[in-house]
Amino acid sequence: MGYSAIGTSAELAARVVPTKTLEDDALEFKADPWPRNDEGRRECAADVAQFANASGGTVVIGAPQENHIVQGFKNVSTPAELVRWIEDVINGQLEPVPLVDQRVVDIPGGTRVVAVNVPPSPVLIARKTTGKGYEFPIRAGDGKRYMTLIEVEARMGNRERLMKLRIEQIKRDERVTLDAHIPAGGVDAREWQVASVDDHSVTLTRGALSMDVPLGYVEAVYRTNEHGAAWVIAMDCHVQMIENRLRIRKFRP
Repeated sequence: MGYSAIGTSAELAARVVPTKTLEDDALEFKADPWPRNDEGRRECAADVAQFANASGGTVVIGAPQENHIVQGFKNVSTPAELVRWIEDVINGQLEPVPLVDQRVVDIPGGTRVVAVNVPPSPVLIARKTTGKGYEFPIRAGDGKRYMTLIEVEARMGNRERLMKLRIEQIKRDERVTLDAHIPAGGVDAREWQVASVDDHSVTLTRGALSMDVPLGYVEAVYRTNEHGAAWVIAMDCHVQMIENRLRIRKFRP
């Protein structure tokens, strides 16, 4: 399951089931908060950055695990103080500072846990190391690793990730207008919807029509106030119907 923020006891119960739910690419469990020393601050910053640099995720503090399987919940004392400490760590150790949504979740019975929700970041988040160095943690399955120099260089120029994150903001019921090279009398550019998006392409539908557009063809994604649409997806490609099939090809002037 992908990233979905946890902010209430109902959302926690839906995502985290004791003795059943496994840590994965969007969930990490911690029985206790990080120790409030240099090592704890380094680990906290890395745990946040790993999710920001991947597809987002949540660290649940107050959730003991065994072999990556959550075993239950335990009370986090002074959760508000912990939230402030985490904010200080993020502001002091990460660059740029990522968006983080921390929630104290009250579980029936009096137990309180802390959910550290980290949306995916459109830019790479670095953890400052000793001296003037930086490292780039990233979530990998049920753990984290550190990106290589080649990976960092590739991500620095990755517009496709930015377009994917923008498209993910479009809700399934919101209408999209296409800004593409469409021949006169061809496919209607209005009333499209986003069916799905992955790391490589976005699937757009309009009634019975469907097309997969490579993210490399997407130039911009932005909100609009025009009639019948909430978003515009600008694409550097031709879209036309040929022999009753939608064809997409890169635009070349």
